[in-house]
Amino acid sequence: MKKLISIIMILTMLSPTASAWEGAEEYDLRKNLAKGNELNVYTESDTDSAPYFGARLEPRSGVYFGTLTENNDEIKNFPTLLTYMEFDSRQPDLYVPSYRMLAANKNMNVMLAWNIASAETVRNIDAYTDYIESIVKKLSKYENNFYIRFAGEMNDAEIGTGEEYIRAFRKTADIVHKYDNLAMVWSPIALGSLVKPFKDYYPGNDYVDWIGISSYQINYLWGDRDVANDNKMAFMTGPYAWQTNSMKPMIKFMNDNNIKKPVMISEGGVANRNTFGEDTSAWAAKRLRNMYWDVIMEYPQVKMINYFNTQIPGETELFNFVGNSSLINIVNEATSSGAYITLDKENNFSFQKIQDTATLTGPKIPLYAHAYSTGIENITVEYYVDGVKIGSSNTSPNKALLNLSAISDGKHTLEARSLNGEEQLNSKSLPFAKLGVFARFGAGEIAETKQINVSLDGKQITFDVKPCIIANRTLVPLRAFANALGITDSNIDYNDNDKTVTLKSGSDTIKLYINNSDAYVNGSKTELDVPPTIINGRTLVPLRFISENFNCSVEHNDTNNILNIFLTRK
Repeated sequence: MKKLISIIMILTMLSPTASAWEGAEEYDLRKNLAKGNELNVYTESDTDSAPYFGARLEPRSGVYFGTLTENNDEIKNFPTLLTYMEFDSRQPDLYVPSYRMLAANKNMNVMLAWNIASAETVRNIDAYTDYIESIVKKLSKYENNFYIRFAGEMNDAEIGTGEEYIRAFRKTADIVHKYDNLAMVWSPIALGSLVKPFKDYYPGNDYVDWIGISSYQINYLWGDRDVANDNKMAFMTGPYAWQTNSMKPMIKFMNDNNIKKPVMISEGGVANRNTFGEDTSAWAAKRLRNMYWDVIMEYPQVKMINYFNTQIPGETELFNFVGNSSLINIVNEATSSGAYITLDKENNFSFQKIQDTATLTGPKIPLYAHAYSTGIENITVEYYVDGVKIGSSNTSPNKALLNLSAISDGKHTLEARSLNGEEQLNSKSLPFAKLGVFARFGAGEIAETKQINVSLDGKQITFDVKPCIIANRTLVPLRAFANALGITDSNIDYNDNDKTVTLKSGSDTIKLYINNSDAYVNGSKTELDVPPTIINGRTLVPLRFISENFNCSVEHNDTNNILNIFLTRK
């Protein structure tokens, strides 16, 4: 369960000079990580574009989200239950509310925090062997997947040395890894003690399946409204309290040590009230959006987020948003967007940073942006094409649409600007080439310009609009190609109302949607790698897809920078 800032952390902060005390290097690192002037632009991409590490219980793409057994009625369709077991007291099974929820939801995941509160327990881990084996065997018999966060927040607690902790973790992992529905999560607190670095507690890649962090966004460090600005920055509170900031020390640690694992926010929250009687919902709303939108854009390795929607007595900041419809709606809006995995649905897109070589399909390309400038609360993002504004947002995820239908074929520039009122903070210029329904970002053309010859049974097919290669797929003018395959105009049906074209050849029928990857072959739905599009007044379609579904095979011969395609009837 979430812990208070440790006593050792407070003592180090009382030292008079930043260079004179242990922990100063970590203190300065965090201050620097909290500084920045960031602006990144994203779009939606197919689910296969997400990073995948092949870890235990890792989804191929998408993000799980969860909350506690208690206070969860207002969060919709969450696929992961956050629950706790107390290791020191040898808790024999899950709490009854968790057990009942899992009994009713066989496909629900469990983020199980197996807490250890005593250094003595860690040192004497061998005495707990039978207990570990009995619990792990019991969990393995559930029909649910368990993510076991063993002795979390170890870098902000007195539970033994790094060596003792690593030995206990490894021993437990060896037992856990006997069962396919269990995974081990190593989960420090994001901004723990300055003198307990992550490296001292990392058990090693062979024992860790997921990297987790506990991360809470609060206004007042140590419950003090008069904390010095440098301290706010180093512990990322107040104006610097953003999940995308809090994750930076862990992401840096992983990058520095070449650790390639899926990441989760094991538990986290955003303060929306406090014991001073302040309602900080407006402050919290921005942080919740950052937590559920910006985090998964900036860090695509994050594949689970769990919200600690309850309260711990005695803490200054209050994270429970039960009954606060504006905050609840933020979570439900984000998690139902299609980027998250819900209890009954897989995700249908992943975020992709727009950069050189990205080829995107329209006609309307969704744009998103992460914007941050040190200490600035209210940032507006504006989007321009060739200097003409196409969208503006002051709310994360800063969504707008790039409408390719309103842009001529050729070279253009998409620009994103972040502003604080009238003051421009940052800008990002993204040149792109537009052709039909496609936009290619970077300096290149949208399509390859090499000559493409297409022949059938030894006879070259003549086109009035040149075939082209887009995203490694050859597209050809539909009518001329269909005619060459023996499909007469009477068996080619264009429907302007729903933007479809239907081809018939013998007993086979193909239905295509212009600017849409959906296609139907004899009534069965499939998905195209590249959709049909209109270029220079002609509908171009994927050559291989049409050929193979009308009983032709495709052979390529790429010589002298000429792509010769031979179709042979099967």
